[in-house]
Amino acid sequence: MTSDQTFLIARRLVSVPRFLRTGSPLVVLLFVVLFTQPKAFAETVIQVSPDGPIASLQAAKDEVRRLKSEGAVSEGPIRVVFADGVYPISEKVVFTLADSGTKASPIIYEAAPDAKPLLHGGRELDGARTIENGLWVIAVPDANKHYFEQLWVNGRRATRAYEPDNDYFYMVDHVSEAVDPRTGEEMEFPFQRAFIAEQKDIAPLKDFSEEELTDVVFVPYHAWQTSRQRFAFIDWEKNMPIMTGGRFATLQNWGWGGRQRYRIVNYFKALDEPGEWYLSRTGTLYYHPRPGESIEDAAFTVPVTDRFIEMTGQIEDEGRSIEYIEYISFSGLSFQYARYDLPPEGYCDGLASFEIDAVIQIDAARNIRFEKCEVARIGTFAFWFHEACRDSIIQKCYLHDLGGGGVKIGPMLKIYSIIPEMRTSHITVDNCIIRGMGRVHIQSFAINIGLSGYNTITHNDVSDGFHSGISVDRNLGYHDPLAPKNVVEFNHIHHFGQGVLSDLGGVYAVGRSEGSSISNNRIHDIYSYDHYGRGGWGIYNDEGASDYIIRNNLVYNVKTGGYHLHYGKDNIIENNIFAESMDGQIQRSRIEDHNSFFFRHNIVYWNNGSPLFSHLYPATDPNVMFNSNLYWNASGPVDFNGLTLDEWRALPHGKGDGDMVADPFFVDVEAGNFQLKPDSPAREIGFKPFDYMKAGVYGDEDWINLANNYEYAELRLFPPPPPAPKE
Repeated sequence: MTSDQTFLIARRLVSVPRFLRTGSPLVVLLFVVLFTQPKAFAETVIQVSPDGPIASLQAAKDEVRRLKSEGAVSEGPIRVVFADGVYPISEKVVFTLADSGTKASPIIYEAAPDAKPLLHGGRELDGARTIENGLWVIAVPDANKHYFEQLWVNGRRATRAYEPDNDYFYMVDHVSEAVDPRTGEEMEFPFQRAFIAEQKDIAPLKDFSEEELTDVVFVPYHAWQTSRQRFAFIDWEKNMPIMTGGRFATLQNWGWGGRQRYRIVNYFKALDEPGEWYLSRTGTLYYHPRPGESIEDAAFTVPVTDRFIEMTGQIEDEGRSIEYIEYISFSGLSFQYARYDLPPEGYCDGLASFEIDAVIQIDAARNIRFEKCEVARIGTFAFWFHEACRDSIIQKCYLHDLGGGGVKIGPMLKIYSIIPEMRTSHITVDNCIIRGMGRVHIQSFAINIGLSGYNTITHNDVSDGFHSGISVDRNLGYHDPLAPKNVVEFNHIHHFGQGVLSDLGGVYAVGRSEGSSISNNRIHDIYSYDHYGRGGWGIYNDEGASDYIIRNNLVYNVKTGGYHLHYGKDNIIENNIFAESMDGQIQRSRIEDHNSFFFRHNIVYWNNGSPLFSHLYPATDPNVMFNSNLYWNASGPVDFNGLTLDEWRALPHGKGDGDMVADPFFVDVEAGNFQLKPDSPAREIGFKPFDYMKAGVYGDEDWINLANNYEYAELRLFPPPPPAPKE
């Protein structure tokens, strides 16, 4: 080691306590036991600072690798300590097997005490600034070479100009057959690439060249997902926009009624609201300032990198041989500003932004830890433990302002039923705040467990998205279980859907679970768009959901029911509170020749004219078991699909045994206090009170306050689509 490196790298030894500095036999024995192998207690420290010789994550990683290769590190932990400051990242930092730690010598990348190091993936725009017609105009000379699709002003995400601002455009009709007017050939998949529009809605694009059109983004709201497509051509005789190629969902052809919604993004004439922006290919950025912003001191930040960290071991023979990257930790670091660029063919998937990557992408890894880290202002997901990952944790991390969602676990689409080693498992996400997602990919979830089992999702506060909060499994139907025994407990899940998408839930879970637990969660403010497609439920068991244990959850203020099972087998729903759903309280959608679920010891409370059961048809079906539940409609009688309580109880197959209609005597429903008064009759049905306020984050007061202090957009439930114009 050279002399100029001595201040960068040091070995620390555990000091000998004063009481051991004697010659007594006991002390000597203790000294021998504890200190005969001093290297086990040593650690190597590498100092990183913005103005030092090691001034980046890449340089720090390279230094660790060099020291390891030279045998110049201790046998204890290797600590890479970042001083306060900003560390630019212009491209991803790749960790491979050579960067692994060991159990005895883990590698820890961490903030110095009281430091807040920022790993910054963006750049500031410093071009000339002027004001024209109320718009700020900023020169971006290299725009054509470094075109960007996200922008932040003073750290706040700006919105690419779009229309309509406070509503939607609506398609007139679908296209089942069409000839491409440019080629004269039959168009492939016209129902996915074209539709009939109202001329007034697309008129601003009339004079665009094909090159200009490809920068304009078409965002249709299919039902439970959106796509982002590029305009390729417009047949003005038919008012038929045609999109670039690719794999997209059907346009205006669901068969559910209602005209499909869409918006048009990224053209200058749409730039009419504060916070909106438009970048021309000629190098001019136009920005409509928000109140209180000043052109002189505003900071314009654009993302440069598309990923911060890529971590991968070695996978050979299709997963039959795996070497893991392992024992690497990150603590106290903030990762901010990363890009997403829409590909030329656009993007769409079946649900939940399955194929969108993360800024921290991990494969073939184990014993990886992120704690007290921040990921923010990005265009994709924050984390993805993808293939062949296990025994890793994300804890007390703050993930916000996300183009996609927060955390993905396991592959979303591939099925590794033959090679178990490729399956990701035993990932923990605990005590995290995840919010403000779907800012680019609208259908993204906060936490999405794919084909992955034995994971633990606990004590998180997840909120402010347009689809579901936490998802479990992607193996639809009754196939072999590939996501068994997941735990989703003590989470605060709220403000999802927000009237934008449908077929969603606070917790969304499918497939054969082998006893996965959804318990002790507090779920509220889940609202869907129901004019085509349907459903915003508190807990939603979709296709094939089986053997889930759903217990001790508080669900309230939702759109279409506290609980819904599409179809499945032998789920246990017990000791929950389902309250204040707008349109039906409990739903089951498919009758099958086996028991769908056991529903027992639950309280169901509402205060409107909607039914108790939605699509639970018929009430006499033997394959749902209701026992010892309490029902109460504060606005009128309780109707059991046309039956009275006595008629309900008289049904065969065990329905209604122990059920009762009575006011549960909550302390204060309007204030959100669902604790029971001492004289509540709920105890007569075997209901056991639980402390739903334990759901959510824990720890120091500042952390809890951060979770609680956030401003949510006012809920807006849109009216039905207007009728199509007459020809």
